[in-house]
Amino acid sequence: MTQQRGMRAFLAHFARAYPARTVIMVVMLFASGLTEGVSIVTLLPLLELSAGGQPSALSEKILSGMNAVGLSPTLGVLLAVIFVLMTAKGVFRWLAMRQVGYVVARVAMDLRLRLIRALMKAEWSYFATRPVGYFANSISTEAHRSANAYRMASNALADLAQALVYAVIVFLVSWKIALHALLAGGGIMFAMRSLVSSARAAGEQQTTLMRSMVARLTEALPGLKPLKAMAKEEYVLPLLESETRGFYGAQ
Repeated sequence: MTQQRGMRAFLAHFARAYPARTVIMVVMLFASGLTEGVSIVTLLPLLELSAGGQPSALSEKILSGMNAVGLSPTLGVLLAVIFVLMTAKGVFRWLAMRQVGYVVARVAMDLRLRLIRALMKAEWSYFATRPVGYFANSISTEAHRSANAYRMASNALADLAQALVYAVIVFLVSWKIALHALLAGGGIMFAMRSLVSSARAAGEQQTTLMRSMVARLTEALPGLKPLKAMAKEEYVLPLLESETRGFYGAQ
């Protein structure tokens, strides 16, 4: 529960920091999912028309809607509608991911600037109790991973919008099939809870090991030449090798 609150707070922070681009991204993602859903729904009367069968109730609603806007429900018109909708879906998705790319780059820059400014204002006692490698790891690796977390959250939001549109389509076709699909999906999500927990634990372990490894390496590099001169590098090497193997095991 604490981790879920932390994730919500993480996403809420970026939404407040970049409200305009976040709103544009959300609108574009839902527009992309909606146009894709409508294009898929349009496939139903197209398939029935191609097969020469009787139109279903949903197909009749789609055809009557096309007639209401002045479109003749012929094979060519249906194909043209699907093409336009799929093209619009691609344009909306591209616009959304363009906003995501800008925000990801801006997030990484802002996090690094905030950390640098905070370090410049910190008291000496703060530096005396922490390895320098911790700061180097935060500026390089952790800022990059935080920015990528925003990208992944945006992709998850796009998938959620698409799933919602598909769910509505399935309910329109057959509520019984939709109910069975929801039950099956819920069972799959419940079965994968342990895998998600394992992945979260592995990510936390990787973060801890990477921070420790970079800290040791950063502290050891200034004294590497004296160690080599005294042939004492074997005292540092086992520590770095152990943490590198631990990082591999956490992946």
